[in-house]
Amino acid sequence: MAFVTIKRFEFLHQAELMKNTLENEGIPCALFDDQMIGLNPLYSNAIGGIKMKVNQVDRERAMKVLELLDQNQDDLIGITCPKCGSNKVEPSKNFKGLKGILSLITAFTYMIFPLYQKQSFFCKDCGGVFIAQENLKK
Repeated sequence: MAFVTIKRFEFLHQAELMKNTLENEGIPCALFDDQMIGLNPLYSNAIGGIKMKVNQVDRERAMKVLELLDQNQDDLIGITCPKCGSNKVEPSKNFKGLKGILSLITAFTYMIFPLYQKQSFFCKDCGGVFIAQENLKK
């Protein structure tokens, strides 16, 4: 029985929620590197995030469940891309500017989360990154 990686996560809570969803659908799965990132979340990008793995035979079914969850999540965010008009956006971090660079240096020096970051969004369709204060649905 071979395990295959179907998704990677930056944070432990995201991985645990997705694991519970798959297990509720009857798809056994396992998380790899979750303990390391649980101890120090700053290692997430260095080791490639938390890997969610399923059996090869369950891969297609698991991917369908994840696609449905992604579609529902896109509708819940309620933000559209100003470039292409797509609602397939996800939150991302933005460290542009002097404050962002100083925040990253401080975070790596003291092994803490960055103190300053702008909330931006990444469009899955066109690849654009934007700050979306005015694009929120009311």
